[in-house]
Amino acid sequence: MSLFVDSSSIRNFLRRDWERAESQLGSVLSDTMVKLGAVLNELANILDGDSAAKYLPLVGDLRKVKRFINAILLMQIEKTNLGRTDFDKRDLINLMLLHLNYPGLFRRIRNLFAVEPA
Repeated sequence: MSLFVDSSSIRNFLRRDWERAESQLGSVLSDTMVKLGAVLNELANILDGDSAAKYLPLVGDLRKVKRFINAILLMQIEKTNLGRTDFDKRDLINLMLLHLNYPGLFRRIRNLFAVEPA
């Protein structure tokens, strides 16, 4: 089985097929599944949009998609409430992709906005 698939297959996986794969494992809580689904659906929308070609090098194969999903799960997204903040799902996706693919640049940006303790 090839890990390199066309972008429509990746979008289909992000919109619905990932839930079947995760439900077989049974290790992911339902709250996490709902919040993860919202983020993955937004990523699928990005891959449907005009800037899809810019995102394909970052999430253009199943290995990278799995890495992205695992990073979101490690972030403990079930403990967040994105609806109560001004933080957008697209911003979260961009930051996660930046962190996964360009960690040095991510750290420099984070350090620019780091607040020193009082």
